[in-house]
Amino acid sequence: MFGMLAIAAFGVVQGPAAMDFSQPPQLRNPQALITYEDYPTESLRRNEYGIVSIMITVSTDGKVSTCQVTESSGFATLDLATCSLFNKRAKFEPAKDAAGLPIEGKYRLSNSWGLEEHQPRTTIDVPLQVSSVPSDYRSPVKARLVFDATGHVTACEVTTTSGSVVADRAACAYIKQQLAIAAPKSASMDIPPVAVRYLIASLSKREADPSPKQ
Repeated sequence: MFGMLAIAAFGVVQGPAAMDFSQPPQLRNPQALITYEDYPTESLRRNEYGIVSIMITVSTDGKVSTCQVTESSGFATLDLATCSLFNKRAKFEPAKDAAGLPIEGKYRLSNSWGLEEHQPRTTIDVPLQVSSVPSDYRSPVKARLVFDATGHVTACEVTTTSGSVVADRAACAYIKQQLAIAAPKSASMDIPPVAVRYLIASLSKREADPSPKQ
């Protein structure tokens, strides 16, 4: 499914990106917000596992004001535990408007509950072979992906640049065209289903086809 990407096809993005003066909320403590010790006892006993995607509303002082489950694991205990733990532990830099003043903002993320062979992956590793690797490419592109109710990508937000604007945008454009997941289901009929995954896309030069034998 993955593999071929023509960087040249995205040459129009080589110029500077349009300036966006607003800033979304930034999670200040992304590491180890949820650990094995947080696994609900009843969920372990019942062998419950799955991915929970949530949407957090971040107040102007960087605190979580609301948390909605937009992709259910299929188990209410895991869904509720995810929001409860982020409500208690997540710390944010609030969103900012064009004047640099703090405003309310939304932040999406996902958490995987599971053990060993029942540990769902929220990270998608994609090796991409390209006709030409940009000279300023340094490392794999990392991005947060948002999927709609049909399981198709609606947003690709680069969280760690490869060093190349061309490579970053080309990888996102390719993923939007080629990647789909199982349709997510939210925990409530009133909340539109939205899933979050994390992309790591590495670029390498495609080897030339061998010359045909005479």
